[in-house]
Amino acid sequence: LLLSTSDENKAKQLHRATKAYDRGRVLIRVLPNRGRDIGAFLTGFPREIAKYNIIGHLHGKRSLHTGDRDVGEKWREFLWQNLLGGLYPMIDTVLDRFAKEASLGLVFADDPHLSDWDFNRPIAEELARRMGRTAPLPPYFDFPIGTMFWARSSALMPLCRLSFDWDAYPAEPAPLDGTVLHAIERLLPFAAQQAGYRYATTYIPGMIW
Repeated sequence: LLLSTSDENKAKQLHRATKAYDRGRVLIRVLPNRGRDIGAFLTGFPREIAKYNIIGHLHGKRSLHTGDRDVGEKWREFLWQNLLGGLYPMIDTVLDRFAKEASLGLVFADDPHLSDWDFNRPIAEELARRMGRTAPLPPYFDFPIGTMFWARSSALMPLCRLSFDWDAYPAEPAPLDGTVLHAIERLLPFAAQQAGYRYATTYIPGMIW
C-alpha cells in the first residue's frame, strides 16, 4: 500500500489510519506539493511502480475548482466504485481479467462524459514523440478521466522512462487545463499501446456522476 501526502502531520494521520493494515507493506512518503496525484505516482514512487506486476492508482479527487464540493465527491465515488468496488467486487474482477488476458495492460472506468485533447495536444504530441510513438495521435479516444486506473507496470514503462522530475510539473495553483498533467492523463492508453498492450473499461449499471 503506497501512500503519499504533502506534510508530516498528514503522514502521521496516515500512519494511525493504517496501523492495523495486515495485507502487506505500507509505505508512506511525504512529497512536494507539485504534480498532484500524477507527480506523486510517477516521480514519487518510480521504483515501486516497476517492482509490482499490477498496480492501481487512486486518489481523493476533491476537484475544488468546480466550486461545488459535491462534484468531486460524486466523481470520486464513481471512480472508486468502478475500480475498488462496493456495489460489485471490482478489484477481484479487474485482477481476474489481468490474470486471464496477457494482452491487457490498462483498465479504467468508462466515463459517461466525453473529453478530448482540449489545450493539451501540443504537450501530448511532444511526450508521445519522446515515448517513441511515430503514428499521429487520434482526435477521439478513451482515457482514464480523473487519472485513476489499474495497469501492468510494464504498460506504464513508456511514460515512466521519461523520468519526470518535480520541475516538470506546474507549481500550485496549477492551471485547469493545458499542462503536462492533463497531457499525461490522456496519454495513458497510448503508453500502454506503445508497450504492446490494449486497454479495457469497467461499467457499473446506474453509476454516474
